Amino acid sequence: MLAIDSSLKDRKEELLTYFRSRAREALDEVRRTYGVKQFKEQASAINKAIVGARNTLIATLSQRANWERWDREEILRCVLMITYVSYVVMIEARNEA
Repeated sequence: MLAIDSSLKDRKEELLTYFRSRAREALDEVRRTYGVKQFKEQASAINKAIVGARNTLIATLSQRANWERWDREEILRCVLMITYVSYVVMIEARNEA
């Protein structure tokens, strides 16, 4: 499980591991759903799964940040790192599909 705190902005490797795990789960499901030659559909489904994981993580982070009263800069840095890592994993996952 991913620990959500203000140091998340500095834990890129942990975020990469988290999103790669979510991408592997999605990729397994997508491969069962779509044919081998349906590359666009596979990429779209993988992207949607990763975006969903990213949105859930950001929503959880936002709740924690509000509850613990983080400053805006900490929140922004965490959200930017989550977004960056999710895009990296989306590209990696599309190349695997």
